[in-house]
Amino acid sequence: MSAEIERANAVLVEKGYSAARLIVQKGLGEGKALLKGSEIVSPLSDTSAWILRVVEEIVPPLADLEHPLVPREIRAALPQG
Repeated sequence: MSAEIERANAVLVEKGYSAARLIVQKGLGEGKALLKGSEIVSPLSDTSAWILRVVEEIVPPLADLEHPLVPREIRAALPQG
């Protein structure tokens, strides 16, 4: 598992998420990661660096989450590089 994926999961725990609610896992392909769980409408796949940015910058603390995350809204809020 990459350091970025490990860091993303640590940030999710800090924000109050259990692995069932949100987790980052290794995706298909080199350097890819997948954000998935019950608090996102559908899994979100991209580079592990970008998924880490999503977790750090876009995913709110669990206590502040008003509705499940929507991948297209995430992509609109944090365009890639």
